[in-house]
Amino acid sequence: MFKDVVRNTAMTTESANDFFYGRIVGDTLENDCSFVSTLRALLCNRIQGGEVVRFSVYSAHKTAYFYNTHNGVDAVRSTVGIFYDEDFRANRIYYHRITSESPEGRLAALRCFENSFTQAYTGWERVERVTDFFVKKIRVLCFINRNLKSVYLVTGPINMRMYHYIQCGIFAMLPWYFDREKGVTQEEMDIINSLRENDSSKYLTAIEAIAKKFDFRAKRIRELLYGFESQAFKQQLERNSDEIDNIRNLIADYYRAAREQLAKKEELELRSVGLMAKINESGDSSEYMDYFLANKNLSLIDCTGAQVSLIAKGYIMFYDEEMAEDMINNVYGAMYTGDMRHSTEHMRKLWIAVFVDKKIKMKVCAYYSLSRTGVIVRQDYRFGPDYDDCTPNPHIDRYTCLGSYEEAINTLLNEGDYIGATEQCLASCQSLNFADYYVIKEFALRMNEEDRVNVRCFELPDGRVVGPGDAIEWLLDEEKKSQEEQNG
Repeated sequence: MFKDVVRNTAMTTESANDFFYGRIVGDTLENDCSFVSTLRALLCNRIQGGEVVRFSVYSAHKTAYFYNTHNGVDAVRSTVGIFYDEDFRANRIYYHRITSESPEGRLAALRCFENSFTQAYTGWERVERVTDFFVKKIRVLCFINRNLKSVYLVTGPINMRMYHYIQCGIFAMLPWYFDREKGVTQEEMDIINSLRENDSSKYLTAIEAIAKKFDFRAKRIRELLYGFESQAFKQQLERNSDEIDNIRNLIADYYRAAREQLAKKEELELRSVGLMAKINESGDSSEYMDYFLANKNLSLIDCTGAQVSLIAKGYIMFYDEEMAEDMINNVYGAMYTGDMRHSTEHMRKLWIAVFVDKKIKMKVCAYYSLSRTGVIVRQDYRFGPDYDDCTPNPHIDRYTCLGSYEEAINTLLNEGDYIGATEQCLASCQSLNFADYYVIKEFALRMNEEDRVNVRCFELPDGRVVGPGDAIEWLLDEEKKSQEEQNG
């Protein structure tokens, strides 16, 4: 048991560190690298591809009072600093020194680990023969997890002699690498025996005997330079091929661009002929004019140059029926918010009649301004008496938002298709987005605060248009009639 600090060995040279990087690595203890060196010598031919063995050193500072006043499981987890089983790493050798200042604190900590470690963490078992092996020299607790191939070692404060000595137990600490029946090689036994000597010379010699078989420098050179020259030529060939491909692509792009421009030129020339024909044929009338005259759901407000201002109206027709039903059935949701003028039960009956059973229709309206630059909608627009049977669409009137319709309308306007753009305006006016919480909340608030906007917008089957109160009253009368008919 030598006290020399082992600062370097044949297994921890720069070339050896490069070789073992990503295979067997770890911490030093007070600049002593012997534990990692021993692991590399004993495991270099035993670890399987892809395994990374890591040696980690930890210390703990807890008092006897802490261990005496805490539950054993909680005390262990707090000392270790790991609270969940899954936080332990595979192929890890954890070495934990108890460094409490008082002997009582160190003794209490060791007892706590001995009694509660396997209760604190599942999958771990204690290797008592490690404790028994060192019992005359030092108290060592060893816990292993066979599934993780990991070890947790616990000792009190330790000097260099004992630090080297506890490495003699590595065979028992790592049973998945060392089969007792198969035994170990003489060179491996030489390393273990050398750790019991009074100086480090035999240990360093035993380590070097195994290291010589590796020639780390040659292995590293072969590993790094394998195929280097041919790889360089391959990279040049790839760059050359890439450049040829780029030139081919450029040529193809030029031809493609030329074809596209020729096609665009022909299209524009054809459009010019058509536009001149329309100008000569249209006189004082136009297709857009005829469209407006035929569509009773549109009102032309103004037309200046290429800008058209209009109001669209119609029934709410476009919405997600399944989402609407979910919103209606959620009596704590956006459909039932604010100071409600009508009871939740009555409003739910009304919404079911409108959006589920479709007995009652809702009429809505919205303002639009169209030009070649795009569509504009106006917030809180004042609709005239012609729209006393409609309520402003809240998505447009309150939030000036058209959703996905805006892109479609602007695309059509850019193409000069005012009829198509106006059709999309009508569709957006007749839409209600139940996926937008704030829109539905505003919609419900308006129905309950009838002085904010016109809400006389519910069309009954007999053609009358009434407010929400009268619509609810009609529904209740219909229910009463239905019950009387059923009762005879």
